[in-house]
Amino acid sequence: MKMIEYGRKKRRRGRAKGWQKQVGRGAAIGVALLGAIFAGMADELTREAEKLLGDLFRPQGEILSGQVRVIDADSLEVNGRSVRLFGIDAVEQNQTCQDRRGREWPCGRHATEKLAAALDGQTVRCIVQDTDRYGRAVSVCEAGGKDINHWVVRNGWAVAYTRYSRDYEGAEAEARAEKAGIFAGSFIQPEDWRRKSS
Repeated sequence: MKMIEYGRKKRRRGRAKGWQKQVGRGAAIGVALLGAIFAGMADELTREAEKLLGDLFRPQGEILSGQVRVIDADSLEVNGRSVRLFGIDAVEQNQTCQDRRGREWPCGRHATEKLAAALDGQTVRCIVQDTDRYGRAVSVCEAGGKDINHWVVRNGWAVAYTRYSRDYEGAEAEARAEKAGIFAGSFIQPEDWRRKSS
C-alpha cells in the first residue's frame, strides 16, 4: 500500500519577475523622494520655529570673551572680532534725533558714548547666536553679570528689533514709559535712517 503524504505544497522560489522588479524599484525611488521632500520641509519648519520660539529654541553658540571696544550702540569689537548685539537696533553713530522741544541733537554719538562709558575697562562675554551678512557675530553680551543688549534698550538708546527677536520688547516699553534717551523726543527708526542715508 502506498502512503499519501498530506501537507503543504512546497513553493518554488525563483527570481522576481520583470514587473516585480519594476515595482520594487519604483517603491524605493518613491521612498527616497518622500524623504527628500520631508527633509526640505523639516528645514523650513525648523527656521519658522526658531523665529517663533526665540531663545527657547536657539542653540547656544560660540562664546567670545575679552576686552571690548564700542563701535556704536549696537556694534562692538571683542578681541578683534566684530560683534552685532542680537535683538536690538540702536540709533546710528551719525544719526540725529529731536528733543521734546523739537531741537536736533546727536543721539547716535551720545548713545555710543554712553555705552562706551558703561563698559569702560570691563571684560565682556558674548554668546554668538548667528553671523550676519557682514560677517559679524550676532550675539547676546554681558558685562559684570548684566545683559548689555537689555541695558542699551532699557536706557533708551535702541529699539527692540522684533523682526529677529521679541526678547527686548519689555525693556523698550519701560524706556518709552520713562522717556529715557531717544524716547524723550522723536526719532526715525534706525532701520529707516540707514535706508534714507544710503
